[in-house]
Amino acid sequence: MKRAGFLVAGIILGASGLAAQQAGSLDAARPKGYVTYAAEPQTVKAGKQSVLELHFQVRDGFHVNSHTPKSELLIPTAIKLQAGDGVKAAEAVYPAGTLFSFSFEPKEKLDVYTGNLR
Repeated sequence: MKRAGFLVAGIILGASGLAAQQAGSLDAARPKGYVTYAAEPQTVKAGKQSVLELHFQVRDGFHVNSHTPKSELLIPTAIKLQAGDGVKAAEAVYPAGTLFSFSFEPKEKLDVYTGNLR
């Protein structure tokens, strides 16, 4: 058995670079961890295809753009998996975002992630 911990570590590092946006004003006293990895370590068997389900949590009051934002001006969420010894990383499958309108543009709905997502 090979542990997929190196994949998870790479994903955590990638997730920490996600640009989180707050619906209201930014409180400078708050910590900068707006998106956290929230799942237990997983193992995969060498030579067998496995699915890793990754759990993330976007802090209350914040959002991140989905992987398919509604505007070319918005940066999509992207997770990049790195292959390791005996493990090949396939393309990530993303959850559907939620359409949400914000006070700065109430007539436009943006495709975002909030709360818990897999």
